[in-house]
Amino acid sequence: MNKHQEHQYFVKTIIKQILMAEPDAFKNWKCSIHDNSVMGLPETKDRRAGLRLVVEGSKHKGPVYVNLTWADDYKIQLIDKNENVISTTERIYAPELCRVLDMKIDKGTDTKVQDLVPVVQESDGVISVDFKAPLPN
Repeated sequence: MNKHQEHQYFVKTIIKQILMAEPDAFKNWKCSIHDNSVMGLPETKDRRAGLRLVVEGSKHKGPVYVNLTWADDYKIQLIDKNENVISTTERIYAPELCRVLDMKIDKGTDTKVQDLVPVVQESDGVISVDFKAPLPN
């Protein structure tokens, strides 16, 4: 896999993790993967890959950076209209990503988004963890 393919893989994985927890997340935040309101962010020394969302939530309107760090967790940054970071939340793990985003962007502590459910599998002595959508309430 070349560097570009690897970057695209991580960006798609971030989107998949968000939509797996809440299929209407982007719609609820008034952003779309079909326009410039959802864009991939390049690799940096602090970020393996990321997303730049431009949202219209009840708690935050404007850009949000979702950074996949080299430690395999997420750092979420809310950005103001002048591109200044106004809030940073670190050490967010994949299962809780969408819930934390919804709390920061739209619903606060009233969010109904649930964490993803980890699925642990073992094959030939190798343990792997994947995620599945939470069960409906």
